[in-house]
Amino acid sequence: MDSAPELPQAPNWLVGLWRRESIEMRDGTLDRTTRVFWGQTRNLFVDIRIPSDRPAPPGGRGFEDFTLEELGQIAEQRAFAGHVAVDGDRCTWHRCIDYQPNTGRPDTGRLRLEGDILHEQGDAESVIGMDYHEVYRREIGGEERRLALRLDGCEGAPFGERPAGDAILVVLDDRFMFARTRPCDLGPADTLHELVQRADGDRASIEACLDCEVSIGRLGKDDRAWRIELSTLPWREGERLFPRGQAGFEPGSNLLCLDTPAGRAHWRIFDTSLPGNAVCEPFNA
Repeated sequence: MDSAPELPQAPNWLVGLWRRESIEMRDGTLDRTTRVFWGQTRNLFVDIRIPSDRPAPPGGRGFEDFTLEELGQIAEQRAFAGHVAVDGDRCTWHRCIDYQPNTGRPDTGRLRLEGDILHEQGDAESVIGMDYHEVYRREIGGEERRLALRLDGCEGAPFGERPAGDAILVVLDDRFMFARTRPCDLGPADTLHELVQRADGDRASIEACLDCEVSIGRLGKDDRAWRIELSTLPWREGERLFPRGQAGFEPGSNLLCLDTPAGRAHWRIFDTSLPGNAVCEPFNA
């Protein structure tokens, strides 16, 4: 069987679904309202950070339902996915997918675990650009189910209107986190909001910049299976992550193939606690 590329292994104590309780900056700024979730397996992770005041018009079906001002607010979201490298108490998050432009600064912090409370300390050299202290609480440990997949290729558009160039899917017990790239590369900028402003009202350019999906939801069952609860694409909330389909292993490989009416996705398995065909069961629910 084909094996997944080697990635650094996170320690067991870091695995789980973490919800941020607060972040405090050196200048005294304190944030307890941004909705932050971080799903971590033994290597791959997905992280989503949605401001509490982000606009979400009821019944919206796409970017066209938002004003230019609201699209600027949506650009304030943060989300990313990739793999971690841990050395002692020092953790570095290597981002393969990022909702915001690359600042060139490393995403590195020092971690301290107290039961199911995780403290992260970072300095001004890190991606945030200022000393900070984050506090996370572990909501799920992943003892029942742990699965980390990265897209190896796809035909059609199994995750929305456009084919995905890269995507990561993390499953921990009954929760999932998903991230897929946007259709274009972002130009250099300090923030996504800056790029939106630079587009000067060109909605096509703005929408291309914002079209990066990071979502979290529950596996559920029946009509509630794979339902998204929070997403960088607000209209996706309440929808199923992908159409109902059938999953199976490709012969002679560790690629999981998911066939849906919208297209076929080939997923490479990087980490799982599930034996054999049990990996396919959540996708066939």
